[in-house]
Amino acid sequence: MNKGQFKRVEYILQRLFEEGVEDFVISPGSRNAPIIEALMQFDQFTMHSIVDERSAGFFALGCTIQTKKPTVLLCTSGSAVLNYAPAISEAFYQGRPLIVISADRPESFVGQMAGQTIQQQNALGRFVKNFQQLSSKDEFNFIKRKIEDGLASMNKGLFGPIHFNIPFEEPFYGYEYKFNHELNSVDSLGFDTLSTNTIDKLNELWKESSKIMILCGCLDKNAGLSRILNNLSEDPRLVILTETTSNLHLEKSFDSIDNLMMQVDVTEKYSPDLLITIGRNIVSKKIKSFLQKSNIQYHWSFDTEDHMIDTYSHLSHKLNFPPESLFTHLERSEIGNYYERFDKLEKRSRIIQKEYLSD
Repeated sequence: MNKGQFKRVEYILQRLFEEGVEDFVISPGSRNAPIIEALMQFDQFTMHSIVDERSAGFFALGCTIQTKKPTVLLCTSGSAVLNYAPAISEAFYQGRPLIVISADRPESFVGQMAGQTIQQQNALGRFVKNFQQLSSKDEFNFIKRKIEDGLASMNKGLFGPIHFNIPFEEPFYGYEYKFNHELNSVDSLGFDTLSTNTIDKLNELWKESSKIMILCGCLDKNAGLSRILNNLSEDPRLVILTETTSNLHLEKSFDSIDNLMMQVDVTEKYSPDLLITIGRNIVSKKIKSFLQKSNIQYHWSFDTEDHMIDTYSHLSHKLNFPPESLFTHLERSEIGNYYERFDKLEKRSRIIQKEYLSD
């Protein structure tokens, strides 16, 4: 039994409930039976059974118009999903948040004259804001990130429909569902302007954190950002890591990341509570490995991509605005020793390096 395919179902149902979904409109079939069985066990949604998918699509659109909340359409494999197209196109142009979940045959069945099998990937074309293939071959963290991508697209700007396609292989039955996944839902903030509410919300998280790390990737020269970071770096709770490609020359930052991380173990002492990443790619493999294994409570990622980038597997906030526009509002603390811990490591690493070179 492929247990991974059932974990996807557990997680997405929990995540949809958190997103405020109340109604599932189901057109029953064989391939979507595992999801229906999971819905019966989760028992948090109102379920409507409508055999004809075209009718189901318009019924779901009516639910969303009435409740002002996302409604889910669930169908079996094959041409069933194509029957949603009229309602989905209407939802797209009305800006209504419909969520299509289509069950599918395994990818290896497509094009092999298997029954109830068509090319379901991107089957609804330009009438959905986002399509995600949730393959059981993908790592679970990748599945979660795809779900976050889809939901963020639905909520960005004008609402609109999205589509998740989930291949299933037999057997479908006999799995005991466990709805206890830790949700890693991501706040995607500031698409247009940085609101006072967003500043206050993030400032509270900043103030409650005792170990803060700012990791700087590839950046253009920015005198304003350098000045702001120099000011922030006086906070004893803060460690700033830079690479050559960061183009930042700060008074209190650590720029030899690999030398530093050679001495660091993944413990509560060194793992940040709050990780903040700015800039593009990070070269250091050691810092990536360290952060992926760390117990990070919040990760703020400053990027303007239209999809989720979760390099360190702890993404909590996707911030779609320049970092300096927030950093000027963050309040420095006078109490803390996180910087001191890394400063000791830095001094030791210089001694080790000097001894090594002299030998």
